[in-house]
Amino acid sequence: MAQTGYHSATTPPTANFDKISLMSRWSHKHLGYLSGLGRFGINAQLITPSGCAGRLGSLVTEADLDDHPVFSGTELCLYKQGMDCLKCVASCPVNAVTVEGIDRTRCYKRIKAVQKMKHLSDLPEYTETCGKCQAFLPCSFGPPV
Repeated sequence: MAQTGYHSATTPPTANFDKISLMSRWSHKHLGYLSGLGRFGINAQLITPSGCAGRLGSLVTEADLDDHPVFSGTELCLYKQGMDCLKCVASCPVNAVTVEGIDRTRCYKRIKAVQKMKHLSDLPEYTETCGKCQAFLPCSFGPPV
């Protein structure tokens, strides 16, 4: 975008959160929500028309890109639509995902434990993932309805 005279910037997709508060200074998911990419599920993941099992990054620009939301409905989470699901809650191996919210401490402890698993030892140090609350759900790779 710099070639066209617009200032733009990106931020890394990971490694930008405070390890004490377990919160990011910049949330790609929340920016995606505000941009109309999707809605949050019970698992605190952004469910888009392409699902919740993906990665987001951010590009901020002063260029006028107009307003073209990808999703403009109310909910994509089956449970939030009043249906039975909660598969994300059931799939969390440390019970960090609940209807009331995410226990960030339990979740982060699980992430740190996953880093130490021998078969994942070749991943970069900044790789912090578990992903069980995103995998094999009705909303993993597309809208559940």
